[in-house]
Amino acid sequence: FEKGHRRLSWVGFQYAQPASFVSERHAGFVKASLDLGLKIDESHFFPSFDTLRERGGIAHLRKRGITGVVCVNDVAAHWVAQAVI
Repeated sequence: FEKGHRRLSWVGFQYAQPASFVSERHAGFVKASLDLGLKIDESHFFPSFDTLRERGGIAHLRKRGITGVVCVNDVAAHWVAQAVI
């Protein structure tokens, strides 16, 4: 946010355990976004990197003006980073 990012995407990880961990992280992302006055667009939320890839991957995010991606854990972040490189 401090770097100017206003259009964010969320990427989960389908194998993250327990499921409550993912739910808590997602809820935290939504709350923080709303607290910062950001618009929440559920079409920018992906339950897994596979879902993002199926919808066009990083190109899909760029077309929608996404400037930052928040990932549920390091594994999801790894896959997103690899797709960007």
